[in-house]
Amino acid sequence: MKSEETRITEYLFPTLIQVTHHPSADIFNAELMKEILVIRDEVPNGKPSNWSCDHYTTMTTEGRLHSRPGLKSFAEFVTACATHYGEIMRYHYGDKRLHLNDCWLNIYGRGHSQDIHNHPNHILSGVYFVKVPKGASNLLFYSPHYKTMIRPPLIVETPANCLSMPYPPNAGDFVIFESSTKHSVPYNDMDGDRITLAVNFSLEPLVMK
Repeated sequence: MKSEETRITEYLFPTLIQVTHHPSADIFNAELMKEILVIRDEVPNGKPSNWSCDHYTTMTTEGRLHSRPGLKSFAEFVTACATHYGEIMRYHYGDKRLHLNDCWLNIYGRGHSQDIHNHPNHILSGVYFVKVPKGASNLLFYSPHYKTMIRPPLIVETPANCLSMPYPPNAGDFVIFESSTKHSVPYNDMDGDRITLAVNFSLEPLVMK
């Protein structure tokens, strides 16, 4: 039986990760850092008390940083990226529009991390890398099957069979994905600050009341 002639292998339900590098990353990031230094001085750490991990975040203390004038160009850049992602996914928004809903600052120092999580009640989420010291932790993505209980060992790990996949951080990169995608930041073992701006997009009515 020549099964190879009739066999079909399908890749169903892929996890789409879109990475866009800002065309003027060095200049753009230098401007962002001016605003970030002000935010860091003004906004207290909003790390929830029930987190087992540690790092500075404005997630709960000032989670709409995109409304600040100094981050207007950032908001425009990430919104353009999110729009393109929606086109690739063939999203149809009907009487709604994609809306940048949340934006917050994360600063990871030595020993800092972020537990496995996703972003409920949103459509798209993303991470923009503003500053990435040498040796900074990856952004780690998890397969929808990462809790598989019984699995044979692998000859070689590939994007098709792995249960987790690291994305190496690069200053100027904006990484966007569906908000249901599980991700984390492993233990950060380096000197200097790993600085990111995180965002969530939701759907809002075309006419806001």
